[in-house]
Amino acid sequence: MSSDLLIGLAGGAIGAVVAGVFVQAGCAWLAWGEVTLHDFEASERNRRLQIWVDDRTRELTQEISGISNRLASDGMLNSGIHGTAVAGAKARALHQYRDEEEGAAIDLMTLQAGEGAWHSFWRVLRQRAGPTLTASAEIEPFLDRWREPVSRHGGEAVTPLDRTRRTFDDALAELPRLDLT
Repeated sequence: MSSDLLIGLAGGAIGAVVAGVFVQAGCAWLAWGEVTLHDFEASERNRRLQIWVDDRTRELTQEISGISNRLASDGMLNSGIHGTAVAGAKARALHQYRDEEEGAAIDLMTLQAGEGAWHSFWRVLRQRAGPTLTASAEIEPFLDRWREPVSRHGGEAVTPLDRTRRTFDDALAELPRLDLT
């Protein structure tokens, strides 16, 4: 009777090991496909950020043209008001970019966080990096143009507030000078 019990236990253990192997094989197979899918999703998210920057550049151009037209009709095209208004439009665009870039980074981090050991194994084997923000280098020339000081109004150049480079320490340093009362 004890040999029947041992045979039963051994058979159950072997069955559990075989089931575990099949589960791991399924997880490995799933991870292989998800690596490809995540790479595609990361590429698309980076591409969408590039498209957003191009679209926002065109909107900014129209916004600046509208500001110039309105102020020209009021005879203030060569005034400091013009420079300040254009710099404000550029600052808003930079602020919006910062928020859009952070959203893209969160989307990509979410993809990466959903990956496990099998994903890492396949990434190493296939020599692929995880989902990351790669569009920044291509986007930088657009942002550099947005950051340019505004000088065509004829007065002193007005530099847009660049929220893409502003740190919390910058905000703390500025805080005592702000009129909040």
